[in-house]
Amino acid sequence: MIAPRSLAVLVALVLPACGGERGPAPGAPPAAPPESAGAPAAGGAGYVAATVTGVGRVGGRVVFKGAPRAPRPIQVTKDNAVCGAVAHTDESLVVGADGGVRYAVVSIGPIGRGKAWPAGARPSLDQHGCWFIPHVQVIPAGATLDVVNSDGILHNIHTYPRHNLPANMAQPKFKRVLSLPFPVPDVVKVNCDVHSWMSAWIVVAAHPYYAVTDERGAFALEDVPPGTYTLTAWHETLGTRDQSITVPAGGAAEATITFQE
Repeated sequence: MIAPRSLAVLVALVLPACGGERGPAPGAPPAAPPESAGAPAAGGAGYVAATVTGVGRVGGRVVFKGAPRAPRPIQVTKDNAVCGAVAHTDESLVVGADGGVRYAVVSIGPIGRGKAWPAGARPSLDQHGCWFIPHVQVIPAGATLDVVNSDGILHNIHTYPRHNLPANMAQPKFKRVLSLPFPVPDVVKVNCDVHSWMSAWIVVAAHPYYAVTDERGAFALEDVPPGTYTLTAWHETLGTRDQSITVPAGGAAEATITFQE
């Protein structure tokens, strides 16, 4: 079951804003995308991949102001030969020495057209040392995610979506890859029911203007069409923060998004 706080975060993220107090949720398509020429981006309902001139950049950091959080060691309770080979610490809130928040997802919206998703390998979620890698990732709506078992022991993939079909499947050692489709935007919690400490998040995005913050809390969104947007940061523990940002034609905009205890 999803913890009540995590469920509240998901609801806040995927439901439309109301009352003007919260910007568009990450993953939600624009309510009324502008008309434009070009082919629809794969899986991005309401978003069109098209050539846009005068694109700019959005960069900055997500930071946390509050009491320092000591890393919490993960206690391994089974399959110690594999799961205990490398020590892990809880990743639900990782804050650096200078306050940078890792694994926040930053996006802009609403946006109806812009760059296409970059070509590349199919997204994957690895299980290595009884740990999901990466902890948080963004994939395009319409993509198929390969869940890889690199451990050679039994795992179980259990997803908790709101808008896609859930999965709850055993993955024994002889089933190295399981493939999960995610046709529509969503925010999906992933657990392993065999190893209760394993968790990850999949943000299924309607457009490519998303980024996951690094160990400094830094993010960058490239090739952004000029205009004014709502800049949204989502974090599995801290919730969401929104602020307005204007991207000048051919220029750059910087922002610091702050979560406070």
